[in-house]
Amino acid sequence: MKKQYFFLNEYTKLVAAERNSAIYDFSTGNIVALEPALAAILRLAERGLPTEEIAPTIALPATLVDELLNGVVAYGLGKFYDRRVYIERKYKPLPKDSMRSPVISRCYIELPYSCKLECVDCRQPKIYACALCSKASTAGLDEHTLFDFLRRIIKLQCRSLIFRGGDPLSHLDSFVPIIAFCREQHFTEKLFVNTNATSIGEPALRVLANYKVHPVIPFGGDNSGFISEDSLSNLAKQFHESRIDFSITLVISSHNATSVRRMRVFAEQLGAASVFATAILSNKQEESMAAIEALGKQVMRVSGDLFYRNREYHPCLNGTIAVAADGQLRPCPLLTCESLGNVTAPRIIDEIFETGALDKYWELSLSQIGKCKECAFKFGCLDCRAVEQHLTANLYGKHLCALAKEECP
Repeated sequence: MKKQYFFLNEYTKLVAAERNSAIYDFSTGNIVALEPALAAILRLAERGLPTEEIAPTIALPATLVDELLNGVVAYGLGKFYDRRVYIERKYKPLPKDSMRSPVISRCYIELPYSCKLECVDCRQPKIYACALCSKASTAGLDEHTLFDFLRRIIKLQCRSLIFRGGDPLSHLDSFVPIIAFCREQHFTEKLFVNTNATSIGEPALRVLANYKVHPVIPFGGDNSGFISEDSLSNLAKQFHESRIDFSITLVISSHNATSVRRMRVFAEQLGAASVFATAILSNKQEESMAAIEALGKQVMRVSGDLFYRNREYHPCLNGTIAVAADGQLRPCPLLTCESLGNVTAPRIIDEIFETGALDKYWELSLSQIGKCKECAFKFGCLDCRAVEQHLTANLYGKHLCALAKEECP
């Protein structure tokens, strides 16, 4: 009897980990979970073992092996061959140096502004809180120091500047000179502002349109304390009329967890450029879990390039830098226990690259994190190091799982 072989196709990557196994399908971005038996079969098949030798090797019925492999064929992820062949993968790992971020992708700048909302949950820990408005707890930098920092960041070809801290659009007298300076320095990339949006009137609309500033607005439904549904709807119309791109951050708590799907549909129908989501963690575990479950599985579609980048770098920290209101330089606006220095030091930006101080954070792939290192899905998961550090008191700790409803054991 002629031997038969089975191989996954050229757009796939089999990842077998201690806790589970998966196929990454780079043609669609999907990650396909595998049953233990199928994972064991595919590992042997990929090594070139004939299919008739796989069953006795792992003590499975030959009919089951054929059935499971035919299921993979049905999904278009592999096929049988009458001889052992070499499948040249379409995506291969690049040299690490070629994947290194050449510029800062995101720079968060905290401003010492006030906010009139006084939200009860403002100081509560949140997952992905960088997409929310916030409050600074210290005085701000003087204008000269801030502008020197911005000038240096812009020269480094930063791809986006995100202003946060209080409600900048309620402080146009001091905020406008900052964004005007950025544009005067020929910064043509994206300017974002995290705002509660309750103070956006004609003056703020003109500023957003003139300087091409992209507002990011929190929304939690009509009983959340944020902007109301009607007000946000009317504001979205004004944004479209003024050709202002905007994004919405869904703020999920135990109180609105059952309304998240409706909130998301509403936000998408407004024509937002992006709809983010964050979950508020409560002191009560059952309330936190309700919000986390409503947030849903935080998994990306994974291309070949993204797979190999996430294998080496953190999915969020990579390319990120943040400045607190007092000038503390951090790898993330919410990693308040981590400091890279202060921007009042003249050469601080050059020094963090010269010394490799950022590598600790940018190269913090999930292969180094808690239970993530034992999971096959780690190259497609999102991860919030700030909330994990808050919950575990450890930069490398893991308490929440992006895939599971329950916490990591």
